[in-house]
Amino acid sequence: MGCTNERTEFNYNSLADDKDLLVSDGIGPFYNSNYKNYKEIVEKYKDNTWIDVINASMKKHSNKNGYGYRKNAALTEFEGHHTYVTFGQVNEWAENFAQNSRIYNLVEEKEYGFEGKMKILGLFSRNCLDWLITDVACQKDSVTSVTFYSTLGDKSFDHIFSQTECKTVCVSNCALDNLLKFHKEFNFKSLQNVVIFDYSIYADEAMFQKVRDAGLNPISFKDLIKKPEKTTDLVISKPNTVLTICYTSGTTSLPKGAKITQNNLFAASYAIPDSFAEINENSVHISFLPLAHIMERLCIHLLLGASGLTCFIASGDVKKHLAEDISLTRPTVLVAVPRVLTLFHQIITGQFKKLTGCAKSMVDRAYATKLANFKSTGTLHHGLYDKLVFSKVRNKFGGRLRYFISGSAPLPMEVANDMKLFFSAPIIEAYGMTEITGALTVTNFYDTANGMAGGVIRTCEVKLADRKEMNYHKGTELDGKPAPTGEVCCRGLSVFTGYFLEETKTKETFDEYGWLKTGDVGMIMPNNKGLKIIDRVKELFKLCQGEYIAPSKLENVYIKNKYLTQVCIYGNSFQSYVLAIICPNKAEIAKFLVSAGKIKEGEDPESFYKDKDLHAELKKSFDELAKSNKFSSLEKPQKFIISPLEFSITNELITPTMKLVRNKIQNYFQKEIDDLYASK
Repeated sequence: MGCTNERTEFNYNSLADDKDLLVSDGIGPFYNSNYKNYKEIVEKYKDNTWIDVINASMKKHSNKNGYGYRKNAALTEFEGHHTYVTFGQVNEWAENFAQNSRIYNLVEEKEYGFEGKMKILGLFSRNCLDWLITDVACQKDSVTSVTFYSTLGDKSFDHIFSQTECKTVCVSNCALDNLLKFHKEFNFKSLQNVVIFDYSIYADEAMFQKVRDAGLNPISFKDLIKKPEKTTDLVISKPNTVLTICYTSGTTSLPKGAKITQNNLFAASYAIPDSFAEINENSVHISFLPLAHIMERLCIHLLLGASGLTCFIASGDVKKHLAEDISLTRPTVLVAVPRVLTLFHQIITGQFKKLTGCAKSMVDRAYATKLANFKSTGTLHHGLYDKLVFSKVRNKFGGRLRYFISGSAPLPMEVANDMKLFFSAPIIEAYGMTEITGALTVTNFYDTANGMAGGVIRTCEVKLADRKEMNYHKGTELDGKPAPTGEVCCRGLSVFTGYFLEETKTKETFDEYGWLKTGDVGMIMPNNKGLKIIDRVKELFKLCQGEYIAPSKLENVYIKNKYLTQVCIYGNSFQSYVLAIICPNKAEIAKFLVSAGKIKEGEDPESFYKDKDLHAELKKSFDELAKSNKFSSLEKPQKFIISPLEFSITNELITPTMKLVRNKIQNYFQKEIDDLYASK
């Protein structure tokens, strides 16, 4: 596996010679360089639907085991082996569900103002086979699914029910109590039926009784996948049918429902082919990222629909069962977000650090050798050390992993490089958002450099719009070479059709030329023409000197600091310097405190989080990163808050797409912020 670092250009091609196509407010458009005529691509794919792909795959691989799951031995315990279901069985059950949905009158066609007529079904569940069957069933009869997840919050549930007038919601055991709690609080007038997922996951009579007690009608999923008493002609989804409404969790307001069509999903599915990653019938995927979000939904659809690989579904509580699930499933591809990969990295390096004597010397030498080879030649393999050292790491993950797919946020370079060396496997990074059906750009399987988001997929076009107030424009340079910057904007088949019942907010998302404004600032890298995300447009704040600070740009660098796992840069127009709120890497913090004589080996470092020497060490480490990245003095944090808790979806300090919820972080730490600014 060679590294193409600066020898191969990514899939970018500017039509700079066609003066009629050049944008006037920045640079572009850029297209996938493997497909010279973008208009032909649009014309070729504009009438395709994803359900046609699914149906063809189900038929082709009818007798193949497509899905695997572990049956519940109890509510939170699972069998030590998998139960398999063939593609043909899933297809039959999805067909039955669609037919029985009509018999049970689960969805009704309603008029939604300017949106027109739609049929909507709710999904509020952890990942399970029942979820996937329901998703396919909806597509077979032009039903739009709307996905719920607990961290949306109570007011968001009320907002979604008010908009969608959802009559039926399908739930898993872990979601039922929340649904009933919110129903009791807000009295969802449209809600009548609760379908309880009870085929592949645990359910008991008590769950059904809870639904009855709430004045709702409980329905067993098992009953819905039985052969129906009678059948009718289903109305299969068309290209413009809204496949799903994905409510994006707002950082400052109620969530907006992004409408993703059949054609949107079909167009976004080219993210994997355009990365040149191999997917075939022997590939194995484990689904543990939430299916309620577009990233995992896109991945599971395109991996299954296009190739007929085997998909295993994670068991219950991911934190508790994922390690065992991975060991049992032995995946060939692992789809994760940077936070998960960073956690894996910390666990692996933590185990290495516990070694002593000859074992430690062997690991240190193996790592140093592989790192040196990678930097000089790009190779990820070493015949001796992979067998003696790193095979133990690979075997913990089943021993078959060929590559990772990472998305939702940039992956720290140190984590990316180490994980590639530990597993002798490349990491494909993708960039996108819900409104682009999950993927806009993707890196190349054969380029192991990482550090950017790669090239645009064939079904989209990209421009960088000047944001001169932030000093981002087409004339910027990097190390003396042209490196245009600007807000990433896109058009194409995978761009969503708008926010459900939100005309004004939809219009605000697009510019006057019809380009979707992502809110992210990108740079076209001079070495390989790949796109790198470097900032956010809306997150600027001004210090009292009148200088603007771009916190995301700083955080993308400071996250490399060994003493932390998460960081939020804070400042305001009444202060002259910025603060850093960090979630600590306890192992590294403890290591420093031990060396400084503050604590003994094995002691919890939390009681020393305000120690002056520790904060001085943090300041030194931040300053070193700032210097190497040529940050100004105003971009260096002068003081630090070490958080006793991590930023998580549960405490709503990050969104499900791993973006910082800055106003909530500020509110949570307001007293500490005020105290630090008041101190000398």
